[in-house]
Amino acid sequence: MKKKKSIKNLTFQLEKSPKQYKRDGENVYLCAKRKMFVHVTEEERVRQEFIVFLRDKVDVPLDMLFVEESMSHYKKGKKGRTDIIGLSLEENPLFVVECKKPEAPLTQDVFDQAKTYADIAGCDIVILTNSRESEVLIRESKQWHSARGILTYKEMLETGNYDYKKPNKKPWQRPEYKDIPRAIKDGTFGSRSGENYHRDYGCFGKDSPEENLPFFANLVGLLRDENKSFKLPMTGTNFEICEDLKLRYSSFGNAAGGGYTSYYRSFIIEDKNGENQIISISITGTLSRKNHTKFGNRRGNTQLNVAVDDYEKKHHSLQLDMDKFVKKSGRQALIWHNGRMTVGNSGSVKQNLVLEYVRKKAPHLLEDNYISLAKLPTNRLITWRDAKPFLINCIEY
Repeated sequence: MKKKKSIKNLTFQLEKSPKQYKRDGENVYLCAKRKMFVHVTEEERVRQEFIVFLRDKVDVPLDMLFVEESMSHYKKGKKGRTDIIGLSLEENPLFVVECKKPEAPLTQDVFDQAKTYADIAGCDIVILTNSRESEVLIRESKQWHSARGILTYKEMLETGNYDYKKPNKKPWQRPEYKDIPRAIKDGTFGSRSGENYHRDYGCFGKDSPEENLPFFANLVGLLRDENKSFKLPMTGTNFEICEDLKLRYSSFGNAAGGGYTSYYRSFIIEDKNGENQIISISITGTLSRKNHTKFGNRRGNTQLNVAVDDYEKKHHSLQLDMDKFVKKSGRQALIWHNGRMTVGNSGSVKQNLVLEYVRKKAPHLLEDNYISLAKLPTNRLITWRDAKPFLINCIEY
């Protein structure tokens, strides 16, 4: 068998900003491909610099690049525009590029969007970039494989001749209970919040009490361990969990306009009317700020998020400060809530109204005038048998 050649492993990062011009009092770029003015935005800067990168480093002929190409050109009636599409020397679609602004993470949703464009155009190479990181995915025998770096134009034209595949990562292994403190120190669960992170802050808040981290990590380990699930369906009072979608690297917003990117454990539920919903749960750290010009002073806490998919809109239904609402006693930890909530742009809802509503709809959640979400062990690994009430209660609440 002929040995495959190695790829060059090109990397992309923002360098000198493109020259800016003035048009109608606004700053604009001159598009390197279309020779037309475009508005200056963070995402547009990434796109313009990536066009130059493709031309100068990847060696794609400029004639083979098209920007903001409509998908209707490839299939009648299809909507959407790809940031960049590159053609082969035979002028067939070869790759699509999805550009995001630097602080936007390259989530599964970004790949799904680019993959949709690739399917419509009929090509097998997808490039995702936000300038801080880039991902190249190549379809081979109906399977998508990650590449070690950005391929040159020649390498993309002849992928079968090159050893482009990134070595497979070992599956994440949940640490044993006794090994959790070491795993936290080694960053097995995701790093503590720090200024080097733009959105993916890791699992634990920078200001979370050290003594609480082992319990947080124990619960994170349960959610992130894709090797373990539970018998389905799992039935709640008003719904049943019918599918475990395992992990999704995704972003969800909240009422204040913030965004949280993390690995979410996602489930499909079905209510009594036969309607389905995707519910996702994660534990993430929030940024710690001191005398920040925009955010002022802010604790970096550890936060439990319960999120809902509403088609393209994704939002948190519950954000619970675990530093505040976890109480350890003996060999158990109680996860609870006081009922204080914010609803959309309407502001806060009176605590007594929330408690009264819960009393009518889900009285089993109330205990001594607070919402009890779970009582979980602190002296061993948490199992799905332990966490069944926790999962159901979070969804019901």
